[in-house]
Amino acid sequence: MAAVSRPHAARNAYLRELSDETIEIILGFIERATSPFSLVALRELGGAMARVPLDATAFAHRDKAFYLAADNSWEDEDRPERHIAWTEDFWQAVARHTDGAYASFLEDEGEDRVLSAYSPATAARLAVIKRRYDPGNLFRLNPNIRPA
Repeated sequence: MAAVSRPHAARNAYLRELSDETIEIILGFIERATSPFSLVALRELGGAMARVPLDATAFAHRDKAFYLAADNSWEDEDRPERHIAWTEDFWQAVARHTDGAYASFLEDEGEDRVLSAYSPATAARLAVIKRRYDPGNLFRLNPNIRPA
């Protein structure tokens, strides 16, 4: 069976804690989902992942308690605005409770969101590596770190 690809909009971040207010926001958006394919993922973190030093790898959010993502996908439509709006509204509602992002699941959200996936020291190290191996920034159609 072939995988089905649908248009989608997504946002992700980390939480240091799962407050009652954040839970209420999540439940409210789930109740108002715009597609049968809308989802909010909440993953508890910690364990072995949290025992690795924060600066040991490029992944900088080992100290966070939860990963949170909204991924809204839908059948191909002429007017996807309501689905995109659901995702953006979710992000606006939870953003003040979040800390950082997971780079691999970022959409086109701007350089600040890309940098939020890394500690400042790690972002600087990645920029130096990028300057060495990709000074012309050929590989930029991803959550891009610019060459130093």
